[in-house]
Amino acid sequence: MKKDKRKKGSFFSLLIKNYIAFTVINVVLVMSIFSLGTLALAAHLKMPEGDISSQIKLLERGEYEKIKAYKLVGSKGYFEILDKDNKTVYISDNKREKHAYTKGELQCIQDFVSDTIINTQQYKDEEGQLLTLVKKIGYYNSDDENQGGQYFIVFDSNRNILMSSGNVPKKQYTKREFQYLTNTLED
Repeated sequence: MKKDKRKKGSFFSLLIKNYIAFTVINVVLVMSIFSLGTLALAAHLKMPEGDISSQIKLLERGEYEKIKAYKLVGSKGYFEILDKDNKTVYISDNKREKHAYTKGELQCIQDFVSDTIINTQQYKDEEGQLLTLVKKIGYYNSDDENQGGQYFIVFDSNRNILMSSGNVPKKQYTKREFQYLTNTLED
């Protein structure tokens, strides 16, 4: 009788040990496959890297040709270096044309790294006129609307400002300013 209890106890402990080993092996395999898949996808898509300090040092030294743009902005992105007059002195994508920017255009370009998002919606008013609502939504509280906060601007089809929640210094945006603000450039 004692032998039967010992066999049952040892068989039960064997099952538990095997179950634990099986579970640990499966967890390690799943984590390994996920990690390798993520690395392969990042390498294939040439996604921006987390540590870009070496690329920033090249920027600071003016060695623009040595910079790997995909490490900073991803495979479809590019960057431009401007002089004090807002003229492009270097562009990382040779297919793009160099040109100058106005102060208004630069103010409308969204920050690459920001705690805000700009959302654009189009709708028609009761007379059928197409209106565009541009909302800036901040992820942190700020009393200063230039530091993140939130605002909205309503434009008519000619880019005239009909209404806004903040102090907008102009009454109309140029086509290019509007495209930068709403992120609707053709290219």
